[in-house]
Amino acid sequence: MSAWAGTNGAPAKGGKHTVKDVDAYFNINDVKKLVHRAVNVLALERPADFRAALAATLAKPDLLSIQSTKKSTTRQEAQQASDYFAANQAEAVLSAALSRLAANLPPNPQAALAEYVRDPQLPIQPVDKAEKADKAEKPKADKAEKPKAEKADKPAAAAAAAA
Repeated sequence: MSAWAGTNGAPAKGGKHTVKDVDAYFNINDVKKLVHRAVNVLALERPADFRAALAATLAKPDLLSIQSTKKSTTRQEAQQASDYFAANQAEAVLSAALSRLAANLPPNPQAALAEYVRDPQLPIQPVDKAEKADKAEKPKADKAEKPKAEKADKPAAAAAAAA
């Protein structure tokens, strides 16, 4: 049973959950920890059927109590895990499942995540690494940035007025 005592599936204002509702739900239910544990298990095992293995791992009732085995990994192992996740669209699958979870806020998020990942109708949008990199590189434009020359002119004008 979930510790969540909030809207639990019933959207707040305007038929949508607020960001605050979703954040509280994810925090109370340790959603981030659930996903991290499941991903870490799969990074070590790298099963052939990623989605089935992810769903099975997420469905384990003792997932949060599994102690993580701190194993030092080599760069090669880390690269192999990264390649495995990329080949299986792990980021897109988890993004779609977490989006659905945020929209529904079901009473049992762990079981719901497993169900969503297992669902062949889960709308998966491929993650474009180049587009993601472009967004990360673009600097944000300042709203009202004044030219430095204008700042330098003010003391000169004040000195000229005083003389």
